[in-house]
Amino acid sequence: MSSYSVIRLQTVDALRRWQFAWDDLWWRSEATWPTLRAELVAQWVERFAPQGRFEALAVEHEGTWLAALPLVRHRYGLLSVASVPNNPWAPCGELLLDTACDAPAVIEALLATLRTDGGLLWLDGVCIQAARWRQVAQRCLASGAPCYVRPGAEVGWLQIDGDWEGYKASLSRSHRQAMAKAARRLEKVGRAQLDVHWEIAPNELPQLLRCGFQVEDRSWKGVAGSSVLRSPGMFGYYLAQATQLALWRQLVLVWLRLDGRPIAFLYGYWAKSVLHAFKIGYDPQYAAYSPGQLLFYYLLERVHYEGQCRAVDFMGPRTAAIERWRPASYVTGRVAIAVGGLSARMAVWGYRHLWPAFRRLRDVATPSSSSQQATYGGVSQQAACSSASPEAAPDSLSQAAAPSRQSQ
Repeated sequence: MSSYSVIRLQTVDALRRWQFAWDDLWWRSEATWPTLRAELVAQWVERFAPQGRFEALAVEHEGTWLAALPLVRHRYGLLSVASVPNNPWAPCGELLLDTACDAPAVIEALLATLRTDGGLLWLDGVCIQAARWRQVAQRCLASGAPCYVRPGAEVGWLQIDGDWEGYKASLSRSHRQAMAKAARRLEKVGRAQLDVHWEIAPNELPQLLRCGFQVEDRSWKGVAGSSVLRSPGMFGYYLAQATQLALWRQLVLVWLRLDGRPIAFLYGYWAKSVLHAFKIGYDPQYAAYSPGQLLFYYLLERVHYEGQCRAVDFMGPRTAAIERWRPASYVTGRVAIAVGGLSARMAVWGYRHLWPAFRRLRDVATPSSSSQQATYGGVSQQAACSSASPEAAPDSLSQAAAPSRQSQ
């Protein structure tokens, strides 16, 4: 008889009551994003899914939590769908798994409970290369539960070894020259300064955060109405999130200033010795000086010399701008699992076999829109946790979950 039990948390209040056990598991897991901690998961649900039915499942053994998965449930006709709390505004949903546990047995206990609930798991923005998701796919195959994994985006992940000169020499000559030229040109205009805030007093945070998002608002996002300051309720959401992160000392705010005026801004997280660059924006008035790239240049120089940072997670697709920093990568994507019911099995079958053909037809009809990936603040719709090893085989989970990849 299994010695694992599954705890159900069916409200955000229950999640908050169990936050110490949840966060303790987060610390023992591979996941590095602090947005996966209990309070920030609760904030996400309250802001983005107030009408959804929240539920979190935790696998417990002898008083210790070994796995946890937050879900938001919706009903579409006869089909019950459970998703993780992720969107372009904030990634707060992933499978937490104790790195020292018996992963197959723990995951089987979790899936067994999900099978009693039935329906469809539609998990966007998860780190499909991570060992935990490969284990999920293998357990689904063993139990006969249809599981389909669709790769989404390659996300930049830069390992930091402390040798700035060596790292700088590894960059392309053209990029080094471009950064040196941009720095010289900016210095002719005024005094450039990198302003990094690692520890922030609560009373200072509202003004600092507004100052940062004003930089974003001066960009194309402000004109389009998609900046934080022009999106109803979003500044309040980020202020609450940033306040909690600051209390944990896991908030990082970075500015590139010119004679004191902010011309580029980074909103990021600091956790488990990883710097997560979640949102970055710059003032287009200074675009000729590459302020966003210069901010990264000076910031990478600092973290190399300080020696406290083991990696930088760019938290977004490997664009041309990110490629210049020569990062490795991990892959994020979607995992669809039919945990019970004919309608769920049909949905996974249709998504695997029919959706690719429909998408190809749609792309032919609208090539301009299909060639772009929707992003917000450098974070793709597929953004996910940063816990995968960049050296992991990119197709390992996809091959386990879907032996035939022709439909991709």
